Formats: sequence, structure tokens, C-alpha cells
Amino acid sequence: MFELYKGKIRLVDSKIPEQLRDLRSMKRGDDIIKYIWLSNNRTNDNPLKDLDEAYRSKEAEKIAFGENFKWNIYSDEDIAKIKKSAMKYLKAQSTGLQKEIDLYDKKIYQFIDLLRSTEPEIIKNIHEITGKVSFTTNIDIINSVLENVIDIVSNKLKLKEMKKTGRYTSTLRPTKSGSSAVEKILNKMPI
Repeated sequence: MFELYKGKIRLVDSKIPEQLRDLRSMKRGDDIIKYIWLSNNRTNDNPLKDLDEAYRSKEAEKIAFGENFKWNIYSDEDIAKIKKSAMKYLKAQSTGLQKEIDLYDKKIYQFIDLLRSTEPEIIKNIHEITGKVSFTTNIDIINSVLENVIDIVSNKLKLKEMKKTGRYTSTLRPTKSGSSAVEKILNKMPI
């Protein structure tokens, strides 16, 4: 969709997805298309494909429009047109398998946020009747999250390999807790 021409990235007319072509006539239309593509394209051609969705959108905006861009240069009708085209493009790009991979990505980033915001705590407990002192900690939450992340990353890798090759690979063995999710996806696939 893009090519390097005289040191600048430009769109190749014949490779612009049908869902985005009408945006070309808008003010900064090429930049809008670049933004939508960088935000939503999940192929290996997109350098932002593996970033968290919110961060990917911000980075795509910086790359497409520059640092100080403001959306208020567009009317409400223009914004609606941009959103509608973006949704059509996203719908055309999303396969069932890619949606599953995106769900795993979303869960991984939720775990990352949870781990970043969770500080280990030790709480002193005194039993009301016996007076026995015990201590509890939230480290169990952290350990549980880490165990789940391993399963999710493993399942995401299996799905990405299946997307790439078109078949399930046995090189990545299912984990006990994650195998049922992958098996459900495999059963949905018309393989």
C-alpha cells in the first residue's frame, strides 16, 4: 500500500483498500488512510501491529499526522465519514482467527497494567477469638496473573502460527488450562 519515493512514504493508488479510497479526497486524506492502516492493520507489513491497541492508535497518529495534530480541523460529518470507513476496513481485515489473537493481546495488556499497578502488600491479621497473629499478602494475585500470562502467550503463539501456516502445529503444545480455548477455536475453523 505504501512505497518510498524520493525519501518520503507515499500511498500507491492501486493498493489502497476499497474501504478507504473515498478518504483520499479529504483534507490530509493520505494521512488519514495511513493512520487507519497503522492503527488497524495486523499484518507483518505494519511495524505497529503488536502494540497495545491504545498505544498503537497514538503512535499511528504521530506517524501519520505529526506531533501536534488536532482532529478539530474536521467537521462532525468528516469525522463520521472517517469512522465509517475505518470500521469497514477493520471489518474487512478481521478474520475469526485474528479476532481471537486480538483478544489474547488485549488480555496480555490488561495483565501488564494489573501487574504495574499492584504493589506487594503484607497485612497483619489478628484472630478475634484466639488472638493468633497471621500475615496475608496479595502476592497470590500476582502469581495467578503470571501463570495466566504464560498460558495466554502460549495460546496466542499457537494461533499466530496457525494463521501463518493454515494448520495447527504440535510444536507448541497446549497447556492444561489453555488447551480448551485453542480447541474451541480449532473446532470453529473450516480446516
